[in-house]
Amino acid sequence: MKFKSLIYRLSVVSYLSILLISCDNSDDVDVKPIYIETNLNKLIIDKNWRLSECYSYPIIDNDSSVFDKIENCLKDNIFKYNIDGTYVVQDQELKCNNSDPDMIKGIWQIKNDTLHRDNQRFKINFINDRKMQLVYSINAGNNQFIFKYIYS
Repeated sequence: MKFKSLIYRLSVVSYLSILLISCDNSDDVDVKPIYIETNLNKLIIDKNWRLSECYSYPIIDNDSSVFDKIENCLKDNIFKYNIDGTYVVQDQELKCNNSDPDMIKGIWQIKNDTLHRDNQRFKINFINDRKMQLVYSINAGNNQFIFKYIYS
């Protein structure tokens, strides 16, 4: 049971980290992203991406899907990637905490089929104009946890 509890906690923490770890409210950042046009960039830009599925490996509670374990206030967030190399995460109807900002901004780029979003790296397993699958890995001690995020 302790192992399942640990995996569940890691899955929630990893998803939260994806959304929140790169938050920086400082306006004094001088980093100017460089936009390099690629086919992957064309597919990701100017769309409203919402998390629709999430899976974890190793499997938690005999089910690889952890989407139901993610708070609804995180599931309704919209990710939008802009042509200038910036992105925004926009809160929708549900907020986890009323004091949370309505929008989080950051920088992104794609290098070698990997989405670099601030200080996080996501392998792009699949993308078309309607669906995107990103893979995120976390090492915890001697264990590696892999999360597949499906956005549509």
